[in-house]
Formats: sequence, C-alpha cells, structure tokens
Amino acid sequence: MRLEFTMRLLFGEKAYQIASLEANPVHRREWLQKAIRKLLRRQVLMGELEAISKALKGTKVANWELSST
Repeated sequence: MRLEFTMRLLFGEKAYQIASLEANPVHRREWLQKAIRKLLRRQVLMGELEAISKALKGTKVANWELSST
C-alpha cells in the first residue's frame, strides 16, 4: 500500500490499485523510475522558473525574450 499511496501523490488515478505490484521487484522498479523521471522534470522546471523570476525582479516591463526562454 505504501507504493500505491506514494505513486498516487505523483500520478493520481494512473497509480490506482498498484498495491499488489509492490512485492514484484520489476514492477516496483518501473514505478520508482517513473517517479524519479517526473520529479527530475519538475526540478528542471523549478530552476527555469527561478531564473525567470530573478530576471523579472530588475525590470518594470517584461520583454518578450523572457517568455521565450
């Protein structure tokens, strides 16, 4: 159940009823890899958003170059 609860936080209903897969190391590994990929994408996105936020702090009017980065 721990695997299902954790994966449902990240994947919602896609991870519904996967508790039985927790005992299977192959399936457990697949779900953990999916979670890691998703978290890494979020981390990259957060870094980009922080950079844009810093660039916007020094300006009163945002230019279009910021929105295309």
